[in-house]
Formats: sequence, structure tokens, C-alpha cells
Amino acid sequence: MASRISTSLREHSRGLVVASKGTRSIRIRCRTFFASSTDHTTLLANAKVHMITNNGSGDKYGERSYILIPDGTDVDLALKVDKLHLARLKANKNLIYHAKVVQRSLGKPADVCTSLLEAALKDANSQGEQPIALASLTGLTKWVAGGIENISNNDNGGNSSDGGENSSIVIQSLLKDLQSSDEKIFEAVKSIATGIPRPGHSVVGQGTYRDAEEG
Repeated sequence: MASRISTSLREHSRGLVVASKGTRSIRIRCRTFFASSTDHTTLLANAKVHMITNNGSGDKYGERSYILIPDGTDVDLALKVDKLHLARLKANKNLIYHAKVVQRSLGKPADVCTSLLEAALKDANSQGEQPIALASLTGLTKWVAGGIENISNNDNGGNSSDGGENSSIVIQSLLKDLQSSDEKIFEAVKSIATGIPRPGHSVVGQGTYRDAEEG
């Protein structure tokens, strides 16, 4: 009888990951990432980039993800445990988007995601198309997110929050008009501003940016 395989993973402060498969347990000693700045530099310099396709086809021009993991980390394990990633990036054809630093103590995306971007650019150029990168503008998204937060608080009978300091009456008015006229576009704008995927979506991807552009 085929046994049902259940895998549970948990991290320990000492850098120990325990993976249980049925009644068997595998203990894997992992490096912790929160060390000195010198260790961070060495960690990033030796880290490896891996490209993963969503359907496993190996198509370097289709929908794909790039993950940056420490040298020596088991790739199969890294695919199951997101917290083993140092950073990740998504792409589809010539579009590159959703750069994210997972281990935030390593630095900003510009410092951590360079090797991911280089790999993505190489594949995005493979069909002769001009690569296009999508990114959120931090100041703009904070401004919009503050307006969305105040709208939500006001709708629930509350007062403006501290996040509203990043907003204004003008943006709140524009957002309320957008919410009334087209909920789909409003949700896309909200998703980009807050970094939280829309309901039914796993990432803030190219479809979200495309819908938000219409607003």
C-alpha cells in the first residue's frame, strides 16, 4: 500500500532543519545567515543562481523563477524551504519582475539580486527581444499605500492611522473613484502598493502590473 508522505519542516535557532518523512527524520545542519558583514560578503560572492521553470520544461524563455542560495545548499531542499533562499526573482519571456531579498540582513535588492538579474537578462535576450523590468517605486507606493490604509480605516469607522502621513486627500479621492469604477484595477494598484498579491494570485506579477497600468 502506497504510504502517504508528509513532510514537515521547521527551523531552529541553531541552524538545524528537521525534515520528517513518515516515521523517519532527517536532520540537516544549515548555515545561519545573520552573521558579520564580512560573512555576508563571502556568502553572496559564493552563492549560486538556479533557474526553475513552473512546469519543469526547462524553457529558459517561458515563465520561470531564479533563486539565489548559499553554495553547497541542496537544490531540492531549497525548492521546498523558501527560507533557505537568499533572494529570488521572476521572469516571463522578456519581462523581469518581483525581485525580493529573502534574507533582509544581507542588504538591498541592488546589492543582493545582481547575479539573479544577470541570469534573467541573459535568458530574456535569448529570443532577440528587448528585456523589460518591472519594479515598484518605493516613495510612490508608500504614498498610495497610505491612501489605501486611510480609505480602509474610514470605511470601517476608524480614524486615519500613522500610515496616512504618507498619503493626501488627493490620492485618497483618486483611489476611491478608482475603487468605485473598476474594482479589478483598484485591487491591482493596491497589490503593487502594498506588495501583497491579489486574492487568487500567488505573486505580484506581470498581470498585476498590466491591470494597474490601465488605472
